Amino acid sequence: MKPKKFISLYIISVFIHITSLGVVQDNTPLMIKIGNEYIDEWAKFYPSIALYEGMIQSIYNYEDFSENSINRWIGFNKGMLDKINKYEADFSAEDKIDARLLKTQIANEVDKWVRETPHKFSLGLYSSLISNATSEVLISE
Repeated sequence: MKPKKFISLYIISVFIHITSLGVVQDNTPLMIKIGNEYIDEWAKFYPSIALYEGMIQSIYNYEDFSENSINRWIGFNKGMLDKINKYEADFSAEDKIDARLLKTQIANEVDKWVRETPHKFSLGLYSSLISNATSEVLISE
């Protein structure tokens, strides 16, 4: 597994773990809301990975790496970064750590889809989607 992918999955796993345990401080609900909003959108953009991570509601979705979808994802990430930066000064110490982790995740996503552009140059992106989908179809029959 590539280090960037591992870090991304780890960050998402941490947020899922925190939110699923209901660890919410009374004075810092905003970062939890931001984290939940990001996870929901992440699961919509990466439904196969979300399903693999246990988010059952993603079972009926599939990846859409069209230009429009990628542009929305990039815009969403930039908007989330702006939102975090706007409220970060008011976060508790624990929420500042979560904010820093989420900002790292966002930076990785923006870099991936703006600079690396795997949807344009990576045959591996599509071949892995096809091969994973094929094996799932064969298993289900």
